[in-house]
Amino acid sequence: MLFASELADARLQTGDVTGAVESACQAVGLAERVGSHRVHRHLGRVTATLRQRHDSHPGVRTLLAGLPRAG
Repeated sequence: MLFASELADARLQTGDVTGAVESACQAVGLAERVGSHRVHRHLGRVTATLRQRHDSHPGVRTLLAGLPRAG
């Protein structure tokens, strides 16, 4: 999960929004099996950046719609 979220972050930094979404989706898929708060916070930062900078991108919208709601 850490690798996937770091890859998402790297892709985002290079402007590859679609690639960032793909990697973030992989990380989200693994999230239930990882108990590390550090890794979850990293993924949270990546998804927050995607939301803030690219919320009109269809892939970002799909990713965000599939995330659990913070409660």
